[in-house]
Amino acid sequence: MDYAKAINKLFSLTVRKNKTHSLAQVKRLLALCSNPEISVAAVHVAGTNGKGSVCYKLAHCLEEAGYKVGLFTSPHINSVRERIQINGKNIDEGEVMALLPPLFAIKEKHNLDLCFFDILTALAFLYFKEKGVDIAVIETGLGGRYDATNVINNPLVCAITSIGLDHTHILGSSLSEIAWAKAGIIKPHVPVVLGSSATLPAILECAAKKGAKVHRASFNEERVKEGDQIVRLMLQELTRQGFSIGEEATRQGLLKPVAYRFEEVQGCFLDGAHNLPALEYLFSRMRRSTHKRSLHVILALSQGKGEDLISFIAKNSATCHIWPHTHYKLIDPINLKKKYEQFSSSVFSYACQKDCLESAISASGAGALVATGSFYFLGEVKQLLLERKALSL
Repeated sequence: MDYAKAINKLFSLTVRKNKTHSLAQVKRLLALCSNPEISVAAVHVAGTNGKGSVCYKLAHCLEEAGYKVGLFTSPHINSVRERIQINGKNIDEGEVMALLPPLFAIKEKHNLDLCFFDILTALAFLYFKEKGVDIAVIETGLGGRYDATNVINNPLVCAITSIGLDHTHILGSSLSEIAWAKAGIIKPHVPVVLGSSATLPAILECAAKKGAKVHRASFNEERVKEGDQIVRLMLQELTRQGFSIGEEATRQGLLKPVAYRFEEVQGCFLDGAHNLPALEYLFSRMRRSTHKRSLHVILALSQGKGEDLISFIAKNSATCHIWPHTHYKLIDPINLKKKYEQFSSSVFSYACQKDCLESAISASGAGALVATGSFYFLGEVKQLLLERKALSL
């Protein structure tokens, strides 16, 4: 089996056959691999929004302090290898091939019901153990309680960055249900850091029952600073446990940009906001940061996203340019345009990605331009922006 075939096989494992909420199968897989997760010192981060940025910034700070840091995040933009990193370097193809086929073999030999994310989680822990990382920063994929990453029994510190309505078909239709799902990462006597919107009864009660010390990040208008507060509170806990992380390392780590999180490339902002709270925050930040009256959007949305997102974008943007993509997880561009037209006629579709980008740039004029709605298409936008920059040199 070559690398391409192995990755195709991995992607074919889209869902578990048994929909029962349980970690039994992934725990069985890890047990058959000698439980690598037990050997990896880890921090665990969940949240509706902001968890990816917190994970990257926390990893950056620890790297600046001289530690060998594993990072497991999602989603990926260009390559699945982006999800598993050590000190900012993706796992390479050879390392994937040393670990992935044996995991497939164990799955098949023992008839385990495992999905893509289960296998990838096991691969990450095996890789981090093999490479001897000092610490691993682990981001949940979805929710927390029944997320494959919740095989971590004794994290050094946990964080829940925010609670909002997203993935309601899986996690529940209310904030309390979603909070209950994410509170599942809280472990007995393990400190937990909470963002301002995560201090809900279900989470606080879970922490109290488990004797978990709670640290709260304070709310302010510039929520990006709240993310920094969460990172700092986590670093304080790690310092109490023997890690040496100076203020300069923290400052330098927090200054490092995080890709596709309010990233500016050639005057266009790229942001993976994909639910209403994230979009509301993004648009507010765009106005504060750019001081421009009109906002123009390059848009793609994941399957299942509701009219509330489209309505909000239509009400708060001057023009919308539907990105012509072929990604199976995203709403078909033609269908998305039809949905958008129910709220605004200032929406445009294209057969060619380059035409979409050029038209959006032209339409934005002196206004601000942002590509958003999903992470999955932002790599394509960024690549064209960089090519455009190269041609202008």
